[in-house]
Amino acid sequence: MSNFLINSYTSSATATCSQTATDETQTLGQSAGAGRLAVGNRCITGYACIGETIGSVIFNLKWSGSGTSSNTIYCRVFDSSNVLKVTMGSITLGNVPTTIGNVTFDSPDGSYDLAVNDRIVIEYDYSGSDLSYSKENSSVTGLDLAIISDGGTTYEYVTTACAYMILSA
Repeated sequence: MSNFLINSYTSSATATCSQTATDETQTLGQSAGAGRLAVGNRCITGYACIGETIGSVIFNLKWSGSGTSSNTIYCRVFDSSNVLKVTMGSITLGNVPTTIGNVTFDSPDGSYDLAVNDRIVIEYDYSGSDLSYSKENSSVTGLDLAIISDGGTTYEYVTTACAYMILSA
């Protein structure tokens, strides 16, 4: 049972806050061996969902069919100081589609209002190149691609790209 009520105001905000244009499917950690990876978007000034309470997040993901199917993928929101604000949910790798498709994270462990410079990301402990995501390689108002790759610990930001992402309250 969901704790969130979708109303007409939220529905109109959802369309404004969605980023569904894509021109590439990118393998997460394609040049890495093993470690923790994260990818998603940093929400910057101009993003329409700043101040909105997040109820669910959808990323466009694909599992190659290799790797450990029981590995867990989390969707999390971090603030600009890298403090975890809310975990939106999780899914095991074996439950991700083998063709690129929407994966919904809709079991938040709390309520949170999105703020400037927050990052909405999927995090994944991997053992090879087995998870892919959709992204757009052009600027989208209010979003920067946020990524930790190759087992690193610091986010890199790409101002000319962003991940496919749909938010709703």
